Amino acid sequence: MSKAYRTCWAVIGILLAGCANLRLAQSYVDPALSDSEKQFLAQDILAYLTQALPPARTTLILDPPASQTQDALTSALIPALRSQGYGLILNDSNTSQAEVEGIPLRYRVSSLSSGVVLRLGYSAQELSRYYPRDAQGQLQATLPFSLRESLP
Repeated sequence: MSKAYRTCWAVIGILLAGCANLRLAQSYVDPALSDSEKQFLAQDILAYLTQALPPARTTLILDPPASQTQDALTSALIPALRSQGYGLILNDSNTSQAEVEGIPLRYRVSSLSSGVVLRLGYSAQELSRYYPRDAQGQLQATLPFSLRESLP
């Protein structure tokens, strides 16, 4: 099966997954990804959020992966969000959602075919983006985000 054919099916799978009601219940980061790939994804998440949610007026409730509280993506995302002026609350199991005000932010990063899929959820929106790898194996942000809005 050719690489282009597999990539095409991967993108179709992402688009079809967007039609299902699959709200992000919790964050997840594939442990097989390298730290540099997680840094790359953190910068891409930040670039999107600064356009979608105004820094200095937005408090995000970051819901890090339960089993990987110190994964490189979360570790890169926290200072990057704070440096842009976002208020940031780390969600933990001892704090109920009713006690804090802000926009919950969850993310799922998984390997798919020869690339990586990022799903980012905040408010009633969910974004998906597929990052194919180039010939050297580096992630590329060549495809756009796919946005899906749902009822709260």
